[in-house]
Amino acid sequence: MSSSDEEEAVLFLALEDEENSRKKKRIWISDINKQRKDFGEFVTLIMSSECFNEILYIIKPDITKMDTNYREAIPPEERLAITLR
Repeated sequence: MSSSDEEEAVLFLALEDEENSRKKKRIWISDINKQRKDFGEFVTLIMSSECFNEILYIIKPDITKMDTNYREAIPPEERLAITLR
């Protein structure tokens, strides 16, 4: 191997390392949302719990999603609470 080949190999490896360090790791769920199930969601609504439950009863089949292998679905109660904020 000549010195120019060695220089090219070193340069190639250096550029490859630089490229890999630039790539930002993508995450599906932020850390705070991973802890949501443990700590719960603090919700303050300007309606009674009876009214909230009545609305939930009506729309629950339409807003319920299935869990996947990658993540758990957001429960319909939380979806409604977020919408009403």
